[in-house]
This record gives sequence, C-alpha cells and structure tokens, in this order.
Amino acid sequence: MPAALDPDLGQLLGPEAYSTVPPLGEILSLLDPALPAADRDFLARAYVFAEKAHADQRRASGAPYFSHCAHTALGLARLGLDTATVAAGLLHDVVEDTGVKAEELAREFSPEVAQLVEGVTKISVRLSPSGDEAKAENLRKMLVAMAKDVRVLIIKLADRLHNMRTLGYLAEPKRRRIASETLEVYAQLANRLGIHRWKWEMEDRCMEVLYPAEYAELSARVEAVQGDRGARLVEARDLLKGKLAEAGIAAEISGRTKHIWSIYQKILVSHKRFEELYDLVAMRVITASIPDCYASMGVVHSLWTPLPGRVKDYIAIPKSNMYQSLHTTVLGPAGLPLEIQVRTEDMHRVAERGIAAHWSYKTRVPGAVADLPFLKNVVEWLRESRDAREFVENLKIDLYDDEVFIFTPKGEVKMLPKGATVIDFAYAVHSSVGDQCYGAVVNGKMAPLRHELASGDIVRVLTSPQHHPNKDWLLYARTGRAKARIRRALKHFEREADARNGRESLERLLRREGVRLDLDHDPGVAEAAHHFGQGSVEDLLAALGAHEVEPRAVLERLRPAPAGAPHPASQAPPPAPRAPRTADPATVERGVEVKGLSGMVVSFARCCAPVSGDPIIGYVTVGRGVSVHRSDCVNVSDLLRKSERLVEVRWAGGEADSRPVDLEVAAWDRPNLMAEMLVSIARTTSAQGGSTLLSAASASSLEGGLAQARFTVSIRDLEHLKRLMLNLYQVEGVTSVKRLNRRVRPRAARTRGGADVPTPGRDPSDSA
Repeated sequence: MPAALDPDLGQLLGPEAYSTVPPLGEILSLLDPALPAADRDFLARAYVFAEKAHADQRRASGAPYFSHCAHTALGLARLGLDTATVAAGLLHDVVEDTGVKAEELAREFSPEVAQLVEGVTKISVRLSPSGDEAKAENLRKMLVAMAKDVRVLIIKLADRLHNMRTLGYLAEPKRRRIASETLEVYAQLANRLGIHRWKWEMEDRCMEVLYPAEYAELSARVEAVQGDRGARLVEARDLLKGKLAEAGIAAEISGRTKHIWSIYQKILVSHKRFEELYDLVAMRVITASIPDCYASMGVVHSLWTPLPGRVKDYIAIPKSNMYQSLHTTVLGPAGLPLEIQVRTEDMHRVAERGIAAHWSYKTRVPGAVADLPFLKNVVEWLRESRDAREFVENLKIDLYDDEVFIFTPKGEVKMLPKGATVIDFAYAVHSSVGDQCYGAVVNGKMAPLRHELASGDIVRVLTSPQHHPNKDWLLYARTGRAKARIRRALKHFEREADARNGRESLERLLRREGVRLDLDHDPGVAEAAHHFGQGSVEDLLAALGAHEVEPRAVLERLRPAPAGAPHPASQAPPPAPRAPRTADPATVERGVEVKGLSGMVVSFARCCAPVSGDPIIGYVTVGRGVSVHRSDCVNVSDLLRKSERLVEVRWAGGEADSRPVDLEVAAWDRPNLMAEMLVSIARTTSAQGGSTLLSAASASSLEGGLAQARFTVSIRDLEHLKRLMLNLYQVEGVTSVKRLNRRVRPRAARTRGGADVPTPGRDPSDSA
C-alpha cells in the first residue's frame, strides 16, 4: 500500500486472525492511562469470570468461545468506552449461554454491569429482513433497550462485528443470512451512531459474502490502480504540506482509500464504469483548531480549482451523528478530481468513534440518550407507534438516507433525510404545525406539500386551523416522524367522524321512535356505553359510526321500560363486549400483501414491472383486483387523481418469483458488443444462485457511433436486478443501463370537443 494511504483501512484480515484470545493486557492498554487501579482490577475480575464461565464451550472454528467475548471487549476498549461497558462486553454472553444469573453479576460486579448484560441478552434474538411481525417486534425490542441505554446497542454492534470477522467458519446459508441482517440493520445503526470504521468493515465483509464475484473483481482493480494513484496522492500531499507550512498552519496529512462497498454503490448510482472513478483515494488534513480548518481550505482552493457544488461545511452544520469536517473536491494533479477533508483532532476522533467519543470516565453519564437526533426520533417513535412493522418501516427510512439541511426563517437548522418534502419539514418544526399546514414558501416562492427540499432551502410553513391531514399526505411524507404523526392524526379524525356519524344515526332512530334523550348528560347513556363494552359515551358513538354496535340494540337499552315490565337488560345476559378493532384484513397473493382488503386478485403493472424489493403502491382497478406499481412509476401521477382507490401494499417476504423486466442499454458501437452483453447477462446469478433467463433481445445502431440494445430478462428481486445492471456496466463501451418505464395514456371512454375523457377507475397500465 502506498505510504500516503492510511494503513488501518487496508485489506480485511481473515477469520483466523480473530480466533485467538486477546490477553487482558492488550485490552487494558487501550484504556485511559489515568484509569484508577480499582477499575483495572474490576476488569481483570470480569475477564477471569467470563473465561471460567465459558471454559467448556467452543466456537464453530474450534477456538475457545471466550475468544469472542474478549474480542468484543477489545473493540469496545478501542472506542474508549467506560469500564462498565468493557466489562459487560466480556460478560455479555454468560447469562444467555451459561448457568450464570443476572443477580449473580450484580453481586459480583455491579447492578450497572448486570443491566447492560441483561439488555444485550434480550436483543440476542435473530433479526431478519423478512418483515414478519415477530422479527419486527424483536428489532423494536432492541431499540427499546437502546433508548434506555445506548451502550447496550454499542455492545451488540461490537458482538456482531466480531461475528462478521469469523463468518468464514459457518455454512453458506447461515453466512448469507447473517450478512443480510448485518447489511440491512447493524451497519446502518453503526453509521447513525457515527462509528464509521465499524460501518465500513461490516459493509465490506457483507459484500464479500453476498456478492463474492463483484467483491473479488473490485478488490483486484483497486489494488491494481493504488500504486499509480497513491503516487499522485503523495505528490499532492507534499505540495499541500509545503503550502500550509508557508501559511503557518501545522497539520497532519494522510490518505485513505474508499472501501469496496462504497465503490460498488457509486458504480450503481452514478452509472459509471470503474475506470471512470477518479476519487478512489482522498486526502485528510487534521489541524489544531477550527480557524486553521478554514484557513487550510483556503490554501487548498488556492492550489487547485474546486469543483462546483462539491464544497460542504459540516463544521458549521454537523451531521446528525455528530460528524464534523470540511469537504471539497478539486482538480488535483494531472487534472483529476481529488477529494480533501479538513478537520480538527477532536472532530477526527468523533468521526472514527462516533457517540462513544463524547463519553469519558469522569464527565458525562455514559449511555445517556443525548445529542443524536436519530436517537431522539427512536424514542418518539417508540412512544407513538404501536405497530411493530410500522415502527421498523419508519426506522429503515431514517437509517438509510443521506441528509439535507433546511432553514427556518429565523435561521434554525432542521436536518431531514434526502428527498424530504415540505410536509416532513412542517412536522419537524412541530406536530401542530404539521397537522395544520397547507403549503409553504420555499426561498420566497409558493410550494405545495409534496415539494422536495434541497440543502440550503429557507422554508416558511403556511398553516390554517381549518386544515388537517388526509391520506394523500402519507404519499408525500418521507420521514418516519411525519408518517407516524399523520397516521395518528388520521385515526383521531376518523374516530371523530365515526362519533359524529354514530350520533346522527342514533338521534334519527330516537326521533323516529319518539324517544327523547340527552345523549351527552343522561346517565342511562353512560350505562349503555358500559353495557356494550365501551369506555365512554364518545366511544359508544364512535362504535355506532364504525358499525361495531347496532343502533337498534342501543335503542332497546335506552328505551324506558313499561311500568311493571322488566328492564331489557334483565331479560337476557348482556352481550359480550366487542373486541377492540384489530388489524385490517389483508390479502397475501403472488408475494404481495394488500392491507385492508381480503380475497383480492393481485396483478403487476406492465408499465413499470415491479420486482421484489421495489417500493410499491397498490391501485384498485375495475375487474382486475389490485394492480401493483412501483412508487416511481411514471403513471403514478395519474393514479393519485383517484387517491381513494390507492391501497397499502408491501412484499410479503419469502423467495420471490421471477418476473420479466425490460432493460435498455446504450453503448459505443463496436464488434462483439452484443455478444459480450449476452454473456454478461448469462453469467449473472441471483442471490438464490439461479442464472438470469433472457426471453427477448434486440439491438440497433444509431448515429454518431452509438448503439442501443433492449433485453427482457427474468428477475427475482431488486438485488438481482442491481447485480445484472452492474455487470452490464462493466462491459466495455456501455454508457447507460436503465429499466424501461412506459408512460401510458388512459383509454378514452368518449371524446368531447376533441379532448379525451378517461374511463373512470381504469388503471393507466391496463392499456400497456
């Protein structure tokens, strides 16, 4: 590896390097040199206790089981965590895997250590991206434990990182299952906690398991080009170091290489071939103070021309995981792009260790859910969301997205996921602002609720007490917080509407029967509500409006009994209270679950050809049941005009059926181009191992030496499609690979004055 590159970001070590037992001295050497002797003795006792408890246990590799516990503690010590957390890392499996009880840990060590170990034990249940209710609830429990003490999650992340490092000893199906869980949940949680080194390593190790061919190819290519690019980096470093010294700025300059998963994602997103990526290496400048950071950035820009739109100030506006740095991309040596980051030593420590960098042994309470907006959001979702699946969906939204920074008119900054809309911003300001908003002024111009915001926008929300949420808002909302609040408001307004309708229906019946009654103050009404299993009169009226209780049954209960006749309630036992409303009925067909409807036929729209993993919406069609579209289908705007026909759908999990997808490839024309693309398709396998089936192919030459090809291929899921598109991009000369998304005009029922009148209720994809 070139001298300019950071040696800690090199190749990943194999599983054998993590199968030995780290000695106690190695763990202690990573802790604060000023750590009291009593704390060191405390850790020594925990080390010996855990080693004895696991003495008879072995891992799949044959190594002592305690090696896993010691490596977990070693990772926590590297983050500089407190004594109790490192001790809990040593002991984190004794309650689950040995006969030791939590009470014994509390006596031997401390209640704090026992609580941490118990917290980790409770979240040791396997997580899975399959999405069923039980596994969603397990993830929810993990975040509940984190909300109480975030150190529980950090211990779990250290535990998972060591498991990933020794994954090679497990069978293939188990390796893939653990890697999928880690990539979807644990790596993203490490990112949100700001522990970037763990995130990078988890992602690369997951890619090595899930996409071995792509990982091997990209690793070899990175290694092949590092020598040349490393030499350019050394040249740039020496030049910059001299200029900074002339300016009187003391700085350390090092280089780093992008990790393999990041390169893989960039190829997919930017639609570039590997040879077109010039920012595989970057320079990091570490200075003594914040003024020196800005002065260093000035020196950088005086040396090389900055690229427009690539200068970012995360010092003035830190990321939500506390990351701070100045970023710029310049045209460096040889006129090639060079990324440069400038930060202080404290910022660098936070960038490497995340939230753990803010804890010390003498200041601040370790484990407190404090400054991270993400953690505060989790606590709020836990309080407001009663459905585990809904909670998990909200979590994933905020786990994966990059952030944008939006300003209020007073200059307050709100951090939102990339793609957030005006409605998300309104709820970020305050729940009541979100409930009453009807639009916004963005940078001085009127904007609707669905308007997507960009970093730097100044937004003033327009509100009115007469406005309240409707179901369409769920289509515009991007953040978990906004979605949760909208659903909560909709339930509230739905209950109000039910109560209003119930009151009207009961009052009509009472008038028709000649019964005079004050529904709000007559004690008999409250008694009737209790009789029908409702907590209040308002609940009874809402149950009437929702058709859970029959108005005539309430009338018979309220009607005065004739003199000498028994009260209706004495003639028969009261009916059993109705169970509270449960989850909506659902249809599960062809791998898709339709919420709120049962017995529906499910079909897939031909205009956008959704596959498992795509974000989807459902549309109730005439005569064809529910048609499933991709959320980004070009015809969705037409469907939104009939929003009452939209239904919530999602992939039901399990192995997906293959479905045809049309791809269009643009490339520079040359001999054997079509043959190489066909070979690339044939060699692409899905996650289940099956090769890609081709059902149609065509190609044509265009002007200017270009060629265009179209393929219809059978795709199992979104990951399969991404892998195929990536492989096509690696064919020499290919410049673009995209899915075809047909714009379909609804069939006209009749024509008036030359204008088409669409057939009501028809799905635009019907005529595809």
